[in-house]
Amino acid sequence: MPINATIKTKTPCEVLLDITVGAEDVTAAYERTVARLGKQAELPGFRIGKAPRPLLEQQFKKVLRSTTLEDLSLAIIRAVVKKHALKPITSPQLDKELDYPDDGPLQFAVSFEIEPTVHLKNYKGLALSKRPVTVASADVDKTIDALLDQHATFAEPAEARAAQFGDWLVVDYIGRVDGQEVMKRENAWTEVSSNARLPVPGFGEQLAGMKNGETQEITVTAPTDYFRNELAGKTIVFSVTCRQLQERRRPLLDDEFVKKLNPNLTSVQALRDDIEKNHKSYGEANEQRRVRDLAAEALVRMHDVPLPPSALQSRTRRLVESEAQRRLRAGEKEDEIKKQIGDMTKQLAEVAAMQLRSEYILHAIAEAESIAATEEDIQPQLQEYAEAFRRDITWVRRMFEREGHIDALYEEARARKALEWVVAHAVITEK
Repeated sequence: MPINATIKTKTPCEVLLDITVGAEDVTAAYERTVARLGKQAELPGFRIGKAPRPLLEQQFKKVLRSTTLEDLSLAIIRAVVKKHALKPITSPQLDKELDYPDDGPLQFAVSFEIEPTVHLKNYKGLALSKRPVTVASADVDKTIDALLDQHATFAEPAEARAAQFGDWLVVDYIGRVDGQEVMKRENAWTEVSSNARLPVPGFGEQLAGMKNGETQEITVTAPTDYFRNELAGKTIVFSVTCRQLQERRRPLLDDEFVKKLNPNLTSVQALRDDIEKNHKSYGEANEQRRVRDLAAEALVRMHDVPLPPSALQSRTRRLVESEAQRRLRAGEKEDEIKKQIGDMTKQLAEVAAMQLRSEYILHAIAEAESIAATEEDIQPQLQEYAEAFRRDITWVRRMFEREGHIDALYEEARARKALEWVVAHAVITEK
């Protein structure tokens, strides 16, 4: 069937097809529909598929015509898309409802969005800079201090004294607002620290100076984002009684402590060397990520890639939803987050545009360099999901296949390999 279709570009990623189908082709398509549906039609007094055509057309005229138009239009659109190697990312939208022509040709227009065409520039030999990774002795000391804190024990001081920062107290407390009791706890462990968040930020630091058995009054104003909405911004007066005072006792840093910590290490120096090695590995991994980010940014700057409006809107919406959920988990109030949606959308639209352009460019590079993703390449992604869902990797893979998302994993892995290829062929100087 000859197709008379004119392709018009509304934007670089939006096309409009003006299509004309001759009367003879419309009639031929109608005949195919009658033949196909006639075999399935049920009419009183006739066996399935044996009803006379005039009666069939009389009873099912509307269905026969609408089915013909739907099948014909979809077949033509698919043929035009294939012929011109278009890559639609949205469903075709008709400019108006199709009417079956009693005589003459069928004419209609349809529009849809397509993937952008990336005209690759010279992406080989990118100039990138890499920073040397060094580990300071102070960084090792800080990690060792954290290990000693993690393995610290608590005990009452050898001699009676007042509470100091770093101590833990076992306290009873009653909190009141305007004389009304709003919270009460017995035998609550609380750190004497400005970082303590419970029961209210600012409570822990005021415990400094208390002695065992002592009762004192503490006044704290709850923050405006306090998790108990009814107390947010309120002044709470606490009556606090200290039942126990426990001081932190860190273990002695010696070879015996190191052996208990890690049987594979036999000395303090071996521990320091191991910590330095881990710090360096972590730093090098971070630097490699930074170099890949620099390469991705350079590729985006080099290529002017138009974006399909629907893809940009969808990606922006996903980023905004993710950011809103992150803020909720961090304790922000839903009403406050809603007030910021406009600003969030504006900021994250730029991030979404960067991500999409990078993906389209890397896809084009993967095509140009014949880079493919294998089953092995998607294993790290599957493993991450398996750990997040607390399922085995086979279950996760089947889930992705069932929901039709497995190809997306392959495409992500392919883009990652393309970016690694670009970095491997870049000119990297250490600064």
